[in-house]
Amino acid sequence: MSSICHLIFLHIYLTQFIYIISAPIAPQVNQVVTANTTTASIWLDTWGDGGCPLQYLSVDYKSPEMSTWALGARSLPPSERVFTLSGLTPGEQYSFKITAYNNAGQTTAVYNATTTSPSGGTIFTHSRPILQSRVSISGQGLQSKISNEAGEHF
Repeated sequence: MSSICHLIFLHIYLTQFIYIISAPIAPQVNQVVTANTTTASIWLDTWGDGGCPLQYLSVDYKSPEMSTWALGARSLPPSERVFTLSGLTPGEQYSFKITAYNNAGQTTAVYNATTTSPSGGTIFTHSRPILQSRVSISGQGLQSKISNEAGEHF
């Protein structure tokens, strides 16, 4: 009789367990982008998986002179630790839009960094990431958008 009670208690305990997963988790600003004179390194391994393995990441970028985002890379595997963009202009501020995908949804964050000057001076700026997450729950989409100071949505 005692073992039956233990089995019932175990069944109730296991059925009450809830595992929460989420869209990927964007990293802190100072962990994501490092830049030198003409390249920027995007540290992909700083993204949290939200309890559900990352499927892939994408990177877009633009400078203040660019009206649209330029493609950096699509479908980067999560096993790739770092993605490097080359051919950037020295002393220029860039925005990097990184989107990470998992089975629970996607998260987009925008980070700003400035390449160093031609003389090698260190010019490096950060701003708080601008986030957009889309999480799927039982086949229905739940979406939140946050825009930047210029009112741009992504």
